[in-house]
Amino acid sequence: MGSYKGIKQARSVILECMRNIHPVYNIKRLMIQRELAKDPKLQDEDWSRFLPTFGKKNVPRKKPRQVLQDAEKPKSKKSYTPFPPAQTPSKIDKQLDSGEYFLTERERQAKQLAEKATVSIVKSRAKREKRREEFVPPTSGSGGGVDDAKGDKGGNDGADTKKDTGGLDLEALKSKFGKVDKRKRTGDDLSDYVGGMAKTNEDDDGEKAKKKKRKEDKKKRDKKE
Repeated sequence: MGSYKGIKQARSVILECMRNIHPVYNIKRLMIQRELAKDPKLQDEDWSRFLPTFGKKNVPRKKPRQVLQDAEKPKSKKSYTPFPPAQTPSKIDKQLDSGEYFLTERERQAKQLAEKATVSIVKSRAKREKRREEFVPPTSGSGGGVDDAKGDKGGNDGADTKKDTGGLDLEALKSKFGKVDKRKRTGDDLSDYVGGMAKTNEDDDGEKAKKKKRKEDKKKRDKKE
């Protein structure tokens, strides 16, 4: 346990720790006191001049951004009223106003079920209407207007291109060359297809001749045996 004086010192250190003071400061002070106690000349003197004094340091902390923004906003002054605010009604007060307080448990349950049924009916009607709107066909007037506008625009563009090219119709030339290319492609495809078919027929004939020869060789061997 130690001496009475040591227990007292330990108590002071523990209390300061509980006040959020670090024990290192007290340990340094105790170490200096022990060294001073060894010197017989300084035993009867005051040691306060040798002991260090540690002052509190209040480090300024940065306030959060939200607090600063709220402080910058102008505060609206509320109108002074000498009367206190009205008391909020309790659950029993609300039940008394609606008349639910005097109903039995079965009647309350029936009322709640009826309210739920009405809410579900309203929601189902809204969903049905939404689904019907999806199947409604669009009006033909709006589409025709867009197509007409496109046609007019296309006609104007064609006229402009004719003017720029000196009277030549570029669209007609493009369509003509496109038809020629298509004919060439189809002719090439047909020739390739016919050549491929002839090749496959030749291969089939060769395989049949080989099979026939094998059968004849087998018959000759059987006769010899």
